[in-house]
Amino acid sequence: MSHGRSEALIRWSLTRDDHQLRVDIRLDSREKLAATVLHVPFAQPFDRAIAEAAFTEQERPFQEAGERNMQRYLDLTGSEGGMLVVNRAKFGYRQVEGALEVLLLRGSVHAFGAGEHLSDAREYDYADQGISECSFVFCPHQEMLTRAERVRRAQRLHRVPETLLAEQHTGAEPRRQLSALELTECDGCVITAVKRGEDGGVIVRVQSCVSEEQRGELRLRDQRWPVVLPPLTVTTLHLTGNDCQMTNLLELHDEK
Repeated sequence: MSHGRSEALIRWSLTRDDHQLRVDIRLDSREKLAATVLHVPFAQPFDRAIAEAAFTEQERPFQEAGERNMQRYLDLTGSEGGMLVVNRAKFGYRQVEGALEVLLLRGSVHAFGAGEHLSDAREYDYADQGISECSFVFCPHQEMLTRAERVRRAQRLHRVPETLLAEQHTGAEPRRQLSALELTECDGCVITAVKRGEDGGVIVRVQSCVSEEQRGELRLRDQRWPVVLPPLTVTTLHLTGNDCQMTNLLELHDEK
């Protein structure tokens, strides 16, 4: 579709046995001082909106006027069910006459100060010009989703595809067996990052999505590491041999 000098390619994906709708949008925007939104009408009303913020959530009435910030997801709930909107875009959302509008592009002037007026004698650099891509997944649900489930679905959309070599070539050295790192007995937590430690071992970052302390176990092949995770926090753990220690983002161990 096209509007003025701008064009948009929208792909809708609905797969069998998968109760979600994916929307991929590719925009070639030439608009100036004009916002571009994705308008999504719903057949049922929603009362509450829960949007992800920085390591927390913001809950408010969906009917509130004005644009609201959102990061990876927005969960809308009502008396007849809900809709999780997983977002890979840049800006926020708003409610307009019972429909959801997600702001995709602003088309504003870079570093536009408050109270400044545009002058015809001056050239400006406009934001959001050219090619932009964004994706959304719409997941209907009957009951309130737990925060951990919302985070997991958001991670799934943002995860970069990986390619693993399944068969070695003739004459190649045997490759080490690949195994998955698991976090068990912590339904309210998700692993967000795994990397090699600067001083050896393995660094694991775990996000707690619930307001209670979580106790569980990290597992890799035959190894086990008991963990205690504080509520609503991103915890960094350093795994070395049979030892598991809490560390900070600089990978310095907690001295307490």
